[in-house]
Amino acid sequence: MLIHVSDRCIRCGRCKAVCPTSIIEMTDSKPFIEERDEGRCIVCGHCVAVCPEEALDHRLAPLKEQTKMKKIPAAGPKKTRTLLRSVRSVRVYKKDEVDRKIVTRIADTARFAPTGLNSQDVTFLAVMERETVQELSRRTMEWMKKASASGAEWSMSYGKLFSEEKNAKRDPVFRGAPHVLIALADSSSPYGTDNACMAMVYARIQATAMDIGTCRAGFFEQYARAEPREVAALLRLPEKRIVGAAVMLGYAKYTYRRLPDRDPLRIEFI
Repeated sequence: MLIHVSDRCIRCGRCKAVCPTSIIEMTDSKPFIEERDEGRCIVCGHCVAVCPEEALDHRLAPLKEQTKMKKIPAAGPKKTRTLLRSVRSVRVYKKDEVDRKIVTRIADTARFAPTGLNSQDVTFLAVMERETVQELSRRTMEWMKKASASGAEWSMSYGKLFSEEKNAKRDPVFRGAPHVLIALADSSSPYGTDNACMAMVYARIQATAMDIGTCRAGFFEQYARAEPREVAALLRLPEKRIVGAAVMLGYAKYTYRRLPDRDPLRIEFI
């Protein structure tokens, strides 16, 4: 059986109500899942997590492996809003390297980001060696130059980057960041890239809370989408793994003293 229900069950029906695939049914005695429907379970663990009496256990999402809490331990609306507003796109980095334990902590938080059908199909690749980061930058620039030379409309606004690279010897792709964190997507999944992008949102928030600077590596992402086989070979990616999203990672050289404003909220209620 996929679920086990103890005598503590009060038949409140919460497990049935929150089940994403609606496979939990209720009888007068307890909730149950028909054997024919067990294959439709996406192992999200919601049924276990929502039970107020710890009466329901799940063979694939065990009660003992869930973290118990009475309420969401948020820092409060104001502090949470401030943290989210503090996620800056850092483009000037120190040369100091980030400890691998810190990078692991950031990725470990990112793995909790929601995924389509709870596929949990996002994996991570941390590019720690500067030589590899520089090679990725070089190849990205080569691809961008070819796109610009071919007259691709989207590349017209990037012309100044080429001169910056030549005159200032700056890295316009990763902006001198010592590391790059990549969220790898499942190429066969219709949700793969979206899942990877969501994971990177979580990663950037966690990194900000740990005083690590980040910035979305958009140019590299474009190159990876245009030349997936070349990038896969360069990074030695497993089969069916593609670059879904990427961020620069490092210690910010400068401290931001203010939170910039944004355009006024645009919202309608219908």
